[in-house]
Amino acid sequence: MKNKKTLIFLIIVNVLWAVSFLPSLTSCGMSVMLFDAPGSESSTFTIMLFISVLSYPPAVVIAVAGSMVMYLFKKEKLSIVFALLPLLSLFMVALSLGLITVFCNGSLVCP
Repeated sequence: MKNKKTLIFLIIVNVLWAVSFLPSLTSCGMSVMLFDAPGSESSTFTIMLFISVLSYPPAVVIAVAGSMVMYLFKKEKLSIVFALLPLLSLFMVALSLGLITVFCNGSLVCP
């Protein structure tokens, strides 16, 4: 029974990641605009935001493929870890936006 619950969870999560994949490519293409303001290319928080946005599509690909492969090899806990990998990227986006808001007053140019 546990095996079936894990499979259902993986299918639901992987479908959600797959649906979010194409819009995330648009976000990646637009993320270079973060560096339009003079001085923003040297801001640590802006660079952190840029890298975390760019890391989302590869994380989705690794999560979907890795979770299914681990499930096929009967490594259910590891398949769940793989399936939740894009959450790390989303957490980093939220963290970097929070840091920009708190320490830079919402400006992408921050010392």
